[in-house]
Amino acid sequence: MAITSDFIIQRWGEEVTITRKTRTYDDTSNPREPTETTSTTTVKGLFQWVTSDEEEVKSGLLQIGDAKLFVPVDTDIENEDEVTYQGHTYRVIGVQNQRSAQGVHYIECHLKKLY
Repeated sequence: MAITSDFIIQRWGEEVTITRKTRTYDDTSNPREPTETTSTTTVKGLFQWVTSDEEEVKSGLLQIGDAKLFVPVDTDIENEDEVTYQGHTYRVIGVQNQRSAQGVHYIECHLKKLY
């Protein structure tokens, strides 16, 4: 049996909650009341803190964000979504599909801590 990224995430990942706030508009492009709707999804993901060493700071090659989140390829996640992990909330500031010749293996998200 081949060990895939999805298998690793499902086996060792922890639950995270993804929250998306969506603005709603009427036919004339005016915001509706309430102006935002919220949807939440819970998925398994691998969470990783991001650190920068002194050499990265000096060279200007800083990592973006405070953490990374690796989720299965079929996860619906976008920039500006919020992720809650172990009681802390983060904003998604970058989403990348990780590919190889066989296709997309997982999604890597860069996160910025909110609170």
